Amino acid sequence: MHAFRVLWGGLIISAQRELAFRSDLVFQAIRMAIELAAGLAALALVYSRTDVLSGWKPAETLVVLGFYTVMTGVLQAFLEPNLAFFAATIVQPGKLDDLLLRPVPNVLLASLGTCQPWALAQVPVGTSVAIIGTIRATGAPGGERLAACLVLFTAGVAILWSTRVLLAATAFWAPHLEPEVLYDAFWQLGRYPIAIYPPAVARLLTFVLPVALIVTFPAQALTRGADSFVVIAGPLAGLGSVAVTMRVWQAGLRRYTSATS
Repeated sequence: MHAFRVLWGGLIISAQRELAFRSDLVFQAIRMAIELAAGLAALALVYSRTDVLSGWKPAETLVVLGFYTVMTGVLQAFLEPNLAFFAATIVQPGKLDDLLLRPVPNVLLASLGTCQPWALAQVPVGTSVAIIGTIRATGAPGGERLAACLVLFTAGVAILWSTRVLLAATAFWAPHLEPEVLYDAFWQLGRYPIAIYPPAVARLLTFVLPVALIVTFPAQALTRGADSFVVIAGPLAGLGSVAVTMRVWQAGLRRYTSATS
């Protein structure tokens, strides 16, 4: 509860800071609208030449885009403000010292200590797109599909946090390496169903940078349902990724050199 109160306080302070620059909020809203419009335009262009894309109908692909927008909002609101260029901004200057001295789990402060509240606007927008796509594809989903989607969505959030923290943790071993650009490039591929990519790329996006687990699987559960293996394996993958992340983070801290040492 103490950690929750600290993180909630950081959220409030971040919101107050962002609201002080209203013109920037307007600019960010316009940028998000342009990004969503570009994604919708790309889908419209592709489906103007085909009725099905690797087994995915237009409405089903729209659901994937909706989940991608939601997860992008979570990523940009909570993780990127803390972990972007982690090596150059936190590790090399020794700014991690202050986090290590606080009575809150340092991995939470390092990854969730501040936020960009404006990015959360993508969550209701993406949710609306996913709902529209689902109704067009299959009508109102039943309770079983909703439950499977919720389970896989929760697991996807855990995997999203874990993979982004693991990427930042590479700074403890390679402080001059900045892999964020590569991560962002692969993340962009998540706006479309994983099935449209070549097998090698699909495996990479499932097992290495698991965009498929974060975006495609919850969308697929909502539109087509999910078998029991996927519903069980998803949470296990989420818990496993969190456990691995905690171990890697602690191992990285043992290599960290304080700014005062």
